[in-house]
Parts: sequence; C-alpha cells; structure tokens
Amino acid sequence: MDYKEIVAFYGLDALWAEIGRTLKPERQAHTRGVMETAHRLALKYGADGRKAVIAAMFHDYFRGAGDEELDGLVGRYGLDARLKGRPSLSHGKIAAEHMRERHGFEDAELLDAVRFHTTGRAGMALLEKVIYLADCIEPSRDYEEAGLLRGLEETAGLDAALEAALLGSMAYVREKGEELDGDTVKAYEFLRNGGAALLTNKEIAMRAAETLCAKKGIDVTLIDVKDVSSYADFIVIASGSNERQVGSLADDVEDALGKIGALPRHIEGRAPSGWILMDYGDLLVNVFSRDQRATYNIEQLWSDCETITVEG
Repeated sequence: MDYKEIVAFYGLDALWAEIGRTLKPERQAHTRGVMETAHRLALKYGADGRKAVIAAMFHDYFRGAGDEELDGLVGRYGLDARLKGRPSLSHGKIAAEHMRERHGFEDAELLDAVRFHTTGRAGMALLEKVIYLADCIEPSRDYEEAGLLRGLEETAGLDAALEAALLGSMAYVREKGEELDGDTVKAYEFLRNGGAALLTNKEIAMRAAETLCAKKGIDVTLIDVKDVSSYADFIVIASGSNERQVGSLADDVEDALGKIGALPRHIEGRAPSGWILMDYGDLLVNVFSRDQRATYNIEQLWSDCETITVEG
C-alpha cells in the first residue's frame, strides 16, 4: 500500500492534510516514505499499524524549524535545557508535546515512538523500534548503510537491523567529534545484551577495574562517588608503567566493556599525554602515567568517598 491508500484506510486524511501543508516538499517526501515503511514493518512484526502511521506523520513535524523557535519550544514545554541548540535531538521531543497539546494524543506508546525516534532508548517498545528503523531505511534514504540495513532487516529481523542502525549512528556522531547521546548508548547496550538489563553501574565499574588489574595496571582504584557527584557514580583509576601500557590498558577496558554492550560516550587524551579519560556516563575510567597521576592526584579530590578494593 502507498501512503495515500494507508491514510485513507485508517481515516487519517484530514490529519495528513494538516501536517502535509506544514512540511517542505523534501521533508514531506521523506515523511511519506517513513509512513509506508513504518506501516509495512508494523504489520510484519505485530505493532499497531494505525499508531505507526500517526507516529510517522509527526516524527519530523518540527525538523525544519529554526534553532530559535526550537529552543523557545524546549522552554515552553519544560524539556531538558540541554536540548537547546541541538535540533536533531529536540525536534522529536517537541513533536510529542505538540501531539499531546494540539491534537490531544495521550497514548504513551505513540508519543514515545515520536519522542525517541532519533535516539532510541533502553527497553524500546515495538512501535519505537519500528519508527526508528523506518526513519533510517525509508526508500528515499540513499546512503550505502541504508541499503545494508534494509537487507539486514529482511534477513535477520527488526532487532538486528536496529542494533546495526544504532551502531552506525554512534559511529557517525563520533566522526563528527560530538558527544554521544546517553539514550542512544543505552539503547544499543540493551539490544547488544539481548534485551536483558545491563549490569549495574557498580558491576560495570568492577569489570573495568578487574580488567585493569588483569592487564597489570598499577594501583587500580575504584571510588564510589554517587552520593557526592552529579555526573558519575563511580571513578576507576589506574596507572601504566609507560606510554605504551597506558594506551594498551585503555584499549583493554574498551574491549572488555564492549563485550557486555557498554560503550564509551567519549574518550579524551592520548597515551603520549600520560592521561586517557574514558566517559561511560555513570562511570569514568582514568588511565594515567605514574607522573601524571601524581600531578593530578584525583584520589585526593575524592578522599572522603568509599574506595573499593579490587584484587588482580
């Protein structure tokens, strides 16, 4: 079915006419493609077809708005201030609020499908998965990865294609030198872990510390800062005996945590500088040279916090 037949089938002609008038031709073409693709995926995997079409209609409703307008709407709707200046993240959140206010939609599943269509999140519902992937693979998407994702969905299914799409999104953000959105990281971790809950923050921190010990890191220290820090729950610190080992230890941690689906949002520093910082959101891993560790003396900054013993 093409979008016209789909709209008529669900009696959504008036709604689509209103939305379509606000979209520029290129955005309207993309939205039509997402409507058709989302409807197909919904029927294939058992999601509500009507909700999929409505979510697709609204998903990019504010994508063409200017930054000033979007930032104003972030404030008006009481959304996270960190969304300001980030239109690629804010437009879906704003569209969900607009759907509620202007059109009276209250269905949480429907609103979340629009709200998280650019980021995903841990524990995504089926409709959220359908909209996220439809946005990536609708027919007008002509980048190489879109074709690969279409093939993966056909051969391996929705979750496999979604996991690959999230991984590609994170790689793209990293290439641009931007910070990964936490919801995207958690969505990938959730899927990578087979849809089960990821390890707790403490368990992930222990896994990092144990890896550093096993790889001969020096004076591995795990500090519980969750009661006093607004940006992390745990900090892991270790030293390498030389530049090469500093880099190797950081690589070992990234590999070990990657196997359980935990990915760094950001990595700063290089081995020659004597300090590599790995930001996993609620976990910060610091790998120092001996001299740099003594210079910064991070342990002293958190001397009032609990230090957890880690054995090699």
